[in-house]
Amino acid sequence: MPPAGKPVFRILLVDDEPALLDVGKQFLEESGVFLVTVTDNAEEALFLLREQQFDAIVSDYQMPRMDGISLLQYLREMDSSTPFIIFTGRGREEVVIDALNSGADFYIQKTGGSVALFAELRKKIEYAIGKKQAEAALWRSTEIFRTLVEQSNEGIIIVDFNAKILFANPRAADIIESEEDLDTSGRMNALDFIISPEGRESAVSALAKIQSGYEPFDLKYRIKTLKGNERRIECVGNLIEFGDLPAVLLSVRDITGQIEAENALKESEKRLRMLFKHTPVSLAVVSLEGGVFLDVNDMFEESFGYLRDEVIGKTVEELDLPVPGFEWDTFYSAVREGRQVRGMELCCRRRSGEICICRLSSSFVTIDDRPCILCSVEDITDIRADDAA
Repeated sequence: MPPAGKPVFRILLVDDEPALLDVGKQFLEESGVFLVTVTDNAEEALFLLREQQFDAIVSDYQMPRMDGISLLQYLREMDSSTPFIIFTGRGREEVVIDALNSGADFYIQKTGGSVALFAELRKKIEYAIGKKQAEAALWRSTEIFRTLVEQSNEGIIIVDFNAKILFANPRAADIIESEEDLDTSGRMNALDFIISPEGRESAVSALAKIQSGYEPFDLKYRIKTLKGNERRIECVGNLIEFGDLPAVLLSVRDITGQIEAENALKESEKRLRMLFKHTPVSLAVVSLEGGVFLDVNDMFEESFGYLRDEVIGKTVEELDLPVPGFEWDTFYSAVREGRQVRGMELCCRRRSGEICICRLSSSFVTIDDRPCILCSVEDITDIRADDAA
């Protein structure tokens, strides 16, 4: 793909949700690879397509008057081969099948956090455009094709349906740590690099599906390089013709660093979770909207007498925790105004009905794209009793 900062691909984004159009345009253009044009209806999309050239189209499914699949079918009937991605909240199986049968390159459901969702969308756009470029190159002379793929930043490998390697670009040789060009006489088999038997079985199944007309596939594998090092790769396969014979073009990316970073993040999140759980101060996470408990730690359970499962999904009022007074009014006012609280003393009621004096501090945090309040609650009843003595 082109380097960041030099946008060369024009994307048409079609969705009847203005907020999604704004977020999608911003996120995709941040990469520096795309220039995004947006519209909230399929009719205007057709007008734009008559006036301009686009490298890919991303469309919602359910829209007024003309839905995304109808737009796709119309374009395919007009012999348009522009990559088309259905990007929708509708996840029914029949919608997925209809989209793919109508010629969609990918189908992505709007689930999960916005960052991960649009990162997946960006990846699929890149793959769809890359697929079209590779297919176009194959219609040209072999020399032009070789020039294109040899300059690619992704590993490009062509195999037959038994996974014997027929072509590989220099980047593919780099990924498997070959000191010279790969043997493309058919004696080297791509399956031999996959470590696990399950991975090899998955690859064989994917090749069989492509041979039967299903495409594309997008899978991840653990491989061992020629130097004995383990790497993680992501592989996208498409049916092509190579030397007038059917074959499979594999676009291969080394995602070892990405996997290591994801694992490090998971480990960090695990450590934070353990720290939250076992901190010797009562901690609670409350949603900013609705004010319901999302989580509490062990010390909160011990201090207030509630089990975690009894607290989650409830508000402080439903648990009868606040003892009414101006201090709680002050706390609520601070939250509404978006101010942090530091060391505010409040009277709380335990499950037993016993009143305790607490020192409360709060901070605003975001968890899974959801604004929340992290509260620490220190029981200072004994301290205040000593002060009064």
